[in-house]
Amino acid sequence: MKLALRIALLELRHQSLRLLLIALALAMGFAAFFATYGFSGRVLRGVASESRALLGGDLVVQANGLVPDELPAKVASLPAIAATSLIYDFPTMASGGTAQAPVTRLVEMRTVAGDYPLAGRLEALPGLNHPFRGLYISRSLADAWGLSSAPPNAKADESLLGSHQALRLGDGIVPIRGILTVDDSQQATAFSLGPRVILDLETAQKLGLVTARARLSARILALLKPGEALEPAVQAAKTAVGPAFRVQGHLEAANNLSRPVQNLTHFVQLLGLFTLILAAMGAWAILTSFLENRTREAAILRCLGSAPSTPVLAYGMLASLLLLAALLGGLILGTAAAAALPAVLGDLVPAALRSGATPRPPLIETGLAILALGLLLLPAFLRLATVRPLAMLREGPEPKGTNRIAALLGQLGAAALAAVLVLRNAPTLRAGLGTVLALAVLLGGLFGLARLLVAIYRRLLDRLPLAPRLGLGQLGARPGLSALLMSVIGLAVFLILASQFVKDDLIAPLASQRGAGRRPNLFLVDVPPAALPELKTQLERASGHPVMEGPIVRGRLLTVGGKAAQQHHDNEPESHPPREQNLSWRTHLAESEQV
Repeated sequence: MKLALRIALLELRHQSLRLLLIALALAMGFAAFFATYGFSGRVLRGVASESRALLGGDLVVQANGLVPDELPAKVASLPAIAATSLIYDFPTMASGGTAQAPVTRLVEMRTVAGDYPLAGRLEALPGLNHPFRGLYISRSLADAWGLSSAPPNAKADESLLGSHQALRLGDGIVPIRGILTVDDSQQATAFSLGPRVILDLETAQKLGLVTARARLSARILALLKPGEALEPAVQAAKTAVGPAFRVQGHLEAANNLSRPVQNLTHFVQLLGLFTLILAAMGAWAILTSFLENRTREAAILRCLGSAPSTPVLAYGMLASLLLLAALLGGLILGTAAAAALPAVLGDLVPAALRSGATPRPPLIETGLAILALGLLLLPAFLRLATVRPLAMLREGPEPKGTNRIAALLGQLGAAALAAVLVLRNAPTLRAGLGTVLALAVLLGGLFGLARLLVAIYRRLLDRLPLAPRLGLGQLGARPGLSALLMSVIGLAVFLILASQFVKDDLIAPLASQRGAGRRPNLFLVDVPPAALPELKTQLERASGHPVMEGPIVRGRLLTVGGKAAQQHHDNEPESHPPREQNLSWRTHLAESEQV
């Protein structure tokens, strides 16, 4: 052991520059992994935090129309649920002003019962009532009509309406209790018909707003107890409420976090895994080359009478030191890059994804990669242990008689660990299996092509001029190692090209949210036909883009073939009406449509 340590220190002293370059090369590979994985972890945390705030809870049970009276209690009784809130969303008319100067407009009403909000921010001036009671209106409505909050004990009458401290809703007058200043859930709606007003459910029922005939969108929000997992709670809720109601977790339900952001997250995470595999393969190639070049030194040690384990221990300690230095350097560089990357992307990602601390390093993934690397390096160490003294007289070709079974088992074990690594981090099992298969085909194709090129080179070696033969001599001397190095380079090129190929699919949709795309970001609803020509002219002149127009009407399917179109479910004796649809008509198809 002392001799092995002395040899390792001597090698470290005399080849410090070369070993430093090897460590730096390995560190850059690991730094790329820690950077991409850290960024994807931050995005995942941001998505989870933002979606929970946008939804207003951890999971939601959705329906159209009034929900059965027992349904909220059934959801609240589930073991994982800490609190619930029943919400109805619907458009309605609100009026204000005086009899001489009335004002009326369409608003989006939200009625709530129970604890609200369960998650996210809801702030108002002068403040919110807990539990939620009274009427709260959006800042935009208050500014448009000059509204303000009423005194706590104000009487709901015409005088309060005339003083701009109440609204007429349904069958009565409701005092305004506050002006909403922050409402995270409002961001989840990309399209709205009017300003948001929030009212407690009991008052809304007294005003005749929430009835069986009203067009209601019902939701039961639920908050999980600390430590409860989301997916099992969603499955338990689905079992409890039956197929008549839709149950979703906050990641699936919150639609403000657009698909491009989620696609970016999955791609960056996949890129991080591929980068880790690339780093491990690079370390495999570099350390294998380093260890195989120590064959002459191992033979000299055998001639001097050392035990077969001495060179293995000496160069094993040296390789471990290089790997440890590369891991630490990569961790420092990668963590710093992961922390800086959200700021570099700027407004391309939501603010929630740019804030927060960088996740802790992926120790399990790193450990699996190191274990796989150890299995891959096993043949190189076996060659050092079995080297013969006469090997000091031989240079060039790979030694024959290597333990091929050990090499094959090590490669299979490393491939299994890589598959576990991908499956562990895949969003779904199907996506993980597809990724594993694609990665296996990619690496197999790269290595097979590299071996073919080396074989062709060896066949043409005698026909080449002297200079190429001398310059490329090592390709033929160690065909396996040459093919491995070429595969690593090929995988690196693939990752770079793949990033460029998907850039437009990932970044362009994100950029379009900032106005760079062709999707409309302004909607005008209920435009009188007589005013449409002049309005189109003004909008096209101001924007420089053609105006898209189309009629729309809300419809509900009542009969199919003369029979009532009701949705019946096996476990539900009741029938539920189909949800409403937005209908439109035109004389021609749009570019994106086909029949």
